Amino acid sequence: MSGDSILEIESIRKEYGSLVAVDDVSFDVERGQILGLIGPNGAGKSTLFDLITGVQTPDGGTVNYDGQDITGNSLERNVELGLVRTFQQTRVLGQMTVRENLLVASQLSDQPRERADELLDVIELTEKSDILAEGLSFGQQKLISISQALMLDPEIILLDEPLAGVNPTMENKILDLIHEMHDEGTTFVFVEHDMDVIMSECEDIVVMNSGRLLTRGPPKQIQNDDRVIEAYFGGEGA
Repeated sequence: MSGDSILEIESIRKEYGSLVAVDDVSFDVERGQILGLIGPNGAGKSTLFDLITGVQTPDGGTVNYDGQDITGNSLERNVELGLVRTFQQTRVLGQMTVRENLLVASQLSDQPRERADELLDVIELTEKSDILAEGLSFGQQKLISISQALMLDPEIILLDEPLAGVNPTMENKILDLIHEMHDEGTTFVFVEHDMDVIMSECEDIVVMNSGRLLTRGPPKQIQNDDRVIEAYFGGEGA
């Protein structure tokens, strides 16, 4: 890691009535790293992604991206700046072809058709480029969702459970795509429930529980942290 932060979250908070979904969370993401964000169900991970990327507005705290305060920016504005996310549910347009699904997300690409063809080759879907996306498997639709994000030429992508519900073969293809884009300089924040994947793919891991930052550290440290074990298996934050 270079010590150059691309994303800084400072004391972010989100309330829904009496429920505090995200409670004073602070951490930074260094440019070029793959950061894991984990926690039990209900920990606040997806809500935090919403607050960072502009899907929702925080009730307190700030988000700084590449040295710029983007707190409260719209999702569209953050995409223009290079901050992009995926969602747990795929947002593939079933009545469009596979290639059209990439082109519809290409407004920030200088050469959209060339970029689309390049990504289709990487994810091994060139032969399916002209079929309707509804005909793809769920795992292939996940690949398309990530590729749509990559069509936006992002500096950083927040991946919300990109491997959930896919088979091992497709999981490897998704990870290969992440590796290739990471090698080209893309930064990733990665929410995933498969701990084996998190521990093998992420150099640094942030753990949330009950809306709060529980701890942060390298995989070996996180694996042996009693607080993390208690959060997952002791009944807290479920």
